[in-house]
Amino acid sequence: LYNYLSSDPKPCAYAMVGFSLINTLSENGYVSRGQCQVNAQGYLDSIIERTHIIPSLDGPLFTEDGDNYKKLSEDTAVSMNIFGLTPDFIAMVEAAFPLFYHEAMKSNPLKAEIYLPNVIGDLLKQNLVTVKVLRSEDKWFGVTNASDRPAVEQALREMTAKGVYPDGLWT
Repeated sequence: LYNYLSSDPKPCAYAMVGFSLINTLSENGYVSRGQCQVNAQGYLDSIIERTHIIPSLDGPLFTEDGDNYKKLSEDTAVSMNIFGLTPDFIAMVEAAFPLFYHEAMKSNPLKAEIYLPNVIGDLLKQNLVTVKVLRSEDKWFGVTNASDRPAVEQALREMTAKGVYPDGLWT
């Protein structure tokens, strides 16, 4: 991502790190991920935030209504909100906010959240931006649920021992 941004991208030419879904799931509950459609040239065609994805014996599943689940491929590209954005993005998200706010106050004022992938997805639909997808096959470690903490701590210890991270970074 650093290399992309340091190449002086044009305005509205963004990038994001895309992970394989299987490398981002929690064994301790559901997760939210931006499901990506990536074209043959490696650019994002669309992205939609899936707010309830679970691992299962049949592979990853998501639901939009809490009852009906649909299968996702393990190698589905997902966003973990690691975007490389140019300064023009600030004006674009400011322009999107009033509509979000108006709708959120009507539908769910206490839990409303403006999802970055949905803002990016809307900009893509309007052909206002491009997003280069930089694929990573690394495993994502995060504390989505409190039960994830021991596994994340162990992974950080192991990566520090292997020299991925410098000693003392996580103390």
